[in-house]
Amino acid sequence: MRKRNFILIELLVVIAIIAFAQEICGSPLKVAQNFANENSEEKPAVVASPLIKDGVIGKVPGCNVLVNTTQPTVDNPLKFAGDASTKLQIKVPQKASMSFVADVIVDELPKTGISEIVTRRGCHSVLGIDPRGRVIFTMWYADKSTVNQVLAKRLLQVGETTRIAATVDVQDGQTTISLYLDGQLQNTRTTAQMPYPYGPVLNIGNKLKGGILNLFWAGACLSQEELQNL
Repeated sequence: MRKRNFILIELLVVIAIIAFAQEICGSPLKVAQNFANENSEEKPAVVASPLIKDGVIGKVPGCNVLVNTTQPTVDNPLKFAGDASTKLQIKVPQKASMSFVADVIVDELPKTGISEIVTRRGCHSVLGIDPRGRVIFTMWYADKSTVNQVLAKRLLQVGETTRIAATVDVQDGQTTISLYLDGQLQNTRTTAQMPYPYGPVLNIGNKLKGGILNLFWAGACLSQEELQNL
């Protein structure tokens, strides 16, 4: 009997300690949830900056227009005549990962070479259109000898506006480039290298015979959902 009473007292003490701990700290599940919430870091929202918006060159903090000989018209695509001279050059913050999103209308496909939507100099990184109407995105890598590209599966049609997006995702020494048309993934490719250290200057519209209504730039890789919601 005495032994049974002693066990009962021990049990009551344990219950009292648990009740006190719950009153001070909350239930074990709640404590775990609070710990997880306090230590989880929310992924910051990626900001896509409008370098061109509704046919007009935007004023974006941290981005500087270096060259501009275009003649914008509000709510009409910013027109380019198809020649090779630099009509629009914008300096953006230098990032490894980035995204380009452009609403493009092609007036005429190139007879040779590439109509360039966005180009980064050095070892050329080009988002452009070939003579067949295929969108192409090329990227050089840190060894300065490796180059890869992704091609769209769908051909562009003259006179139609298409949302063209290219993303660069650099993680753990690997670089993934992806290409989208109207929010749909066309192609993606991963290379086990860092990208070539491109400078911060973008050349826009070289050799493009057509117009750009909107052009967004982001200093991070936008997901497909983010691209579709832009």
